[in-house]
Amino acid sequence: MKKTRTDFPRTLLSVFLPGLIIGAVLFTATYGTRILDVTYDGWIDKVKDPDIHQHYLGWCHFRISPWFFPPGLMDSLSFPHKISILWTDSIPLFAIIFKCFRSLLPETFQYFGLYGLLSFCLTGGTAALLVYRLTGSRTAALISVPFITESFPMLQRMFYHTSLTAHYLIIIPLLFWLYDGYKWPVWKKCVIWGSYFFISVLLHPYLWAMGAVIAFFAFLDEILKIKDMFPAFVTGLVSAALTFLALFLMGAFYGNVGASYKPGGFESNLNAFFNPLNFSRLFGPLPINNPNQYEGFAYLGLGGLLLVLSSAVFTLGASINGRKIKGGKRDIRFILLIVMGIFFFLISLIPDISLNDALLFRLKLPGILETIAGIFRSGGRFIWPTLILIYASCFCLLFRSVRGFRSGLAVAALTLVFLGLQLFDMSDVLMEKHAHFTKEVKGWHSDLENESLQPLIGNYKHIVLVTTDQILTERTAYFAMRNGLTLNRFYFARNIDEKTDATLKEYKDACIRGDIPEDVIFVFDEDSLREWRKDTGLHFYDLTGTIIGIAGELGLPEL
Repeated sequence: MKKTRTDFPRTLLSVFLPGLIIGAVLFTATYGTRILDVTYDGWIDKVKDPDIHQHYLGWCHFRISPWFFPPGLMDSLSFPHKISILWTDSIPLFAIIFKCFRSLLPETFQYFGLYGLLSFCLTGGTAALLVYRLTGSRTAALISVPFITESFPMLQRMFYHTSLTAHYLIIIPLLFWLYDGYKWPVWKKCVIWGSYFFISVLLHPYLWAMGAVIAFFAFLDEILKIKDMFPAFVTGLVSAALTFLALFLMGAFYGNVGASYKPGGFESNLNAFFNPLNFSRLFGPLPINNPNQYEGFAYLGLGGLLLVLSSAVFTLGASINGRKIKGGKRDIRFILLIVMGIFFFLISLIPDISLNDALLFRLKLPGILETIAGIFRSGGRFIWPTLILIYASCFCLLFRSVRGFRSGLAVAALTLVFLGLQLFDMSDVLMEKHAHFTKEVKGWHSDLENESLQPLIGNYKHIVLVTTDQILTERTAYFAMRNGLTLNRFYFARNIDEKTDATLKEYKDACIRGDIPEDVIFVFDEDSLREWRKDTGLHFYDLTGTIIGIAGELGLPEL
């Protein structure tokens, strides 16, 4: 059996590290450096979309919650019930690692800025390795980095669904495949692939699923090449075992939490590669069939569209002139890559196939496929590997279709022009994000920080949210974390409303019986107050907008 390529260490230094540096430059140019301060969390509160609030507050409460087994469980946001850190999308791998050192961490500690920088850096480095493997050109590899690293989906997801920006987890299995991973000994395959799956599912299950599909095609390529299923079977078995181990450690199988919904509503649109939504300086959004199709956002950008067009023209020109694309051997791997790219695009579209705002048809999925599609309901995200493959393939076709130094220089200059147009197309969004994230802000205030209540806060252990108001929930969750108190409800990726409603009823029944818990602060809005005001025996106070009910009295007028 042939040995693996021996020039990889040199490639690592000359391609991966510059790609990593470019990724870091792109990140800091877009988001600044202030958010890298782990003790500064005000910027998170000022992000308009509430998802990152959920992710950060999930980490904050996981940090103060006691250790349970499995270690990914906490009860601080769903007291007295335990729930997995997975369901707050708080980047479980980071949360579990940092919780191990919680006593050494500063009082305020957020890792989301660092995670964003890591995503840009590793995506930049791995993207450079991918394009270098396809083109053999370091110039092509480095020019491609901004297209892949600061793609429009990355801009959309960063500090919204931050954990989903780890696009290097899509590229890494491609590297295992394209850098001839099938030549590794079986034990090495098990270690490398198994470690990848263990880590990726701890970062985000959707990225794990994309890697699993890529692994399937890589293993299929291996089987066809070596005519032996045993290495791929053993590697797949070990990888599956480590995936289940990671899920178990997160507590994903605990508490009978429903992890499946009906599929549909979050797919991509057939116009996904051409639809900028509201991210383009030059073009307006195209219509979509339903507002949740933002999940399948995969706009190529003006520079990306020109890359596709020019690579098609150059390839056609080379074919007309009778020139073969350098290294263009059409082996089984080449075919599988094309099939895989098409496969990812097709599964991102189901079950509701639509073009613009027109629903073309609804695909009825049988049995197990419907269950899987329900688990990965936001199927539009599966278009991202296709987007990465499009960018990489364009550079491959462009740089392999020319001959000679001057022609290569001309192609490099052309792609740099495309890069400039790409950055210009996204410039409004880039400037908006830079202005937003570099501005010094002070956030996270709760009405519970009241001068009459604060001196007595040591008498309380729990906060019970009777209201379901999201903003009030966030503010209360932050206050509870700061004061070491538990919360009874929060918004999770998988709801446990049946449990929390039952617990709330127990609290209300106890109050009506006169057995009012003295260590609980009840939090209401106007609607929920009307339901509890009669017969519960609580003292109600309006803390400048947030209404509380407690067993004792405060030096404030009662409602």
